[in-house]
Amino acid sequence: MTTATIIVAAGRGTRAGGPKPKQWQQINGRMVADWTIDLFLPYGPVVLVINQDDTDIADTLKARDQIMLATSTGQSIRVPVDGISFRSRSAGGVRVFNTRAGETVVSVAWIADQGDEEEDAEA
Repeated sequence: MTTATIIVAAGRGTRAGGPKPKQWQQINGRMVADWTIDLFLPYGPVVLVINQDDTDIADTLKARDQIMLATSTGQSIRVPVDGISFRSRSAGGVRVFNTRAGETVVSVAWIADQGDEEEDAEA
């Protein structure tokens, strides 16, 4: 069984003050949502639920990460998250890749950006 963290960040957060909802405000150079995602990533996949008006802000979070999907027949694909378009709740989801008849997606993993690997190797 896989456990996922669902972070509900669709509120307006007006009591926190400031020009943006609290999940998009900066603390120590990063958005609150970014800190929260990093906190839960070691425990499995993270789903961030956002307000439809905040997709432009959320794009800055997803630009660095990828997901990997695996199917019941062993097919796998690794996709940059910024290659997946956001849809409204009524759209019913997005298509990342096509499966064959009888084939199902059995696993989805969020792969957080680990920074510039070449830069890390030189250090």
